[in-house]
Amino acid sequence: MLGVMNAFKQIGWEIKPFIVGDRVPDSWVTQGSENALRSSWLIRLVADILRLFMILFNGWQSVREL
Repeated sequence: MLGVMNAFKQIGWEIKPFIVGDRVPDSWVTQGSENALRSSWLIRLVADILRLFMILFNGWQSVREL
């Protein structure tokens, strides 16, 4: 997806990226969080549930911004 967006930029299109991974609160991302996800299936399950919730929230945000 990023490659497609960069190609559009190169041909002069105005791009307004809305990438969900960029839209989580900074307090949710900590040093070592990647290792914590690898250490427990329960932590991965909770993280996936939060991602599903964020889909709804970020969908609303994208409509509001764009």
